[in-house]
Amino acid sequence: MFRSGRRFNGRLVSCYALLEGESATPLRVGFAVPRRSLNAVQRNRVRRLMREAFVCERESLMQKLRSLRLSASLLFIFRPASTLDVRRLRLGPVRMDIAAVCLAVSRKLQ
Repeated sequence: MFRSGRRFNGRLVSCYALLEGESATPLRVGFAVPRRSLNAVQRNRVRRLMREAFVCERESLMQKLRSLRLSASLLFIFRPASTLDVRRLRLGPVRMDIAAVCLAVSRKLQ
């Protein structure tokens, strides 16, 4: 995925997207948070926020993939800034960032 996929960067999240031919599963999604500066509780919280933010974008991507007869694998990776306090991170900024990344992926599908 890292070698042959495309990378889309947001402020908080990077996304690796690998487009394939039509398959039984049109969209596979994964969420990753690096261990380097966050403890397990913080990583799980960020993963939950990213999953919740993606729920709003999922249907539009699914429709786009179905119309083009494609399938995709997406991997969202949280990129923590050194100044970011994850304990105060809210859904709004994560949702806007994932929406921007999903829009870029959707545009690339056209």
